[in-house]
Amino acid sequence: MDWTKEAESKLKEILAEVPAMVRDMAEGAAREKAQEKAEERGGKLVELDDAIAGFIAATPFPMRRFLRPVLEKKGLDPSKYNLPK
Repeated sequence: MDWTKEAESKLKEILAEVPAMVRDMAEGAAREKAQEKAEERGGKLVELDDAIAGFIAATPFPMRRFLRPVLEKKGLDPSKYNLPK
């Protein structure tokens, strides 16, 4: 499935915050989940919200609380994605 430039770029920015030793694994899982999100909504492209929601879904639940500041740093609104505070 193809990705919008915005979704691809923002995912790469966020992945840069992931420790190098798990980055490749995190990227694979996030891409898979993002494509599932796009398919669920009937999309033909992975869009920004799919990419972010996919990254969050691929993040182990106990680690999700650390995503809020990362998303804010990247100019995204964490409340849009129901992240724990």
